[in-house]
Amino acid sequence: MRRRKPWTVKKRRPRPRKTASDSTASPKRIRKPPAPNDQKTPLITEFFKVRRSGRKTKKQLKRETELEIHQKVLNETNEPLLQIFTEKVKGRGIKTTVPFEKGDFVVEYKGKYFLCFANNYLVEHNKAKEMEEQYSKNEDIGSYMFFFEYLAKKWCVDATAETPYKGRLVNHSKLRPNLKARAISIDGAVHLILVAKSKIEVGEELLYDYGDRSSEVTSVNTWLLTS
Repeated sequence: MRRRKPWTVKKRRPRPRKTASDSTASPKRIRKPPAPNDQKTPLITEFFKVRRSGRKTKKQLKRETELEIHQKVLNETNEPLLQIFTEKVKGRGIKTTVPFEKGDFVVEYKGKYFLCFANNYLVEHNKAKEMEEQYSKNEDIGSYMFFFEYLAKKWCVDATAETPYKGRLVNHSKLRPNLKARAISIDGAVHLILVAKSKIEVGEELLYDYGDRSSEVTSVNTWLLTS
């Protein structure tokens, strides 16, 4: 009888554990830490200044123009720029020594102001009319009274008295006026000014339409319709 070999258990060598260095798999992507606040990508505005529009609105430009006119009226800026001349037919008149563009302020029609009609009441209308009649009787004096409406009120400026202001000497023209009258308010006071109706050249006579079309006036002064 054969003798059996004793049962033996084979010992297996333990497999070495794999480490990260031994692995054949691709390494994991390492994320780049976010940049600190002081290393943020610079903005384009850091290199170039923000441009703000320098254009002015129409309202701003209009306001600046009005303020400029007010200063010229109060300071009588344009008076030295105008020249008095004498003509046989019309007598004295005014020429300009500088050019004016359309819309430019030229001169003020200075005189004594009367508020003739306001709030449905005759204020100084009768007084103004009486003075106008007195002036018309004296051909040597003539009448320099200008009636106009402004802000729903009727006004009259009397420039008959001799003064150094040249606006009162601007002659009439119905056919070729280069000025037009315009009323404005400066610090609550009414001023009647003459502005360029068209471009005015150096040496050109200043003219505006007196606007009086009444038969009682034009029948005596026919030149109001023909000049």
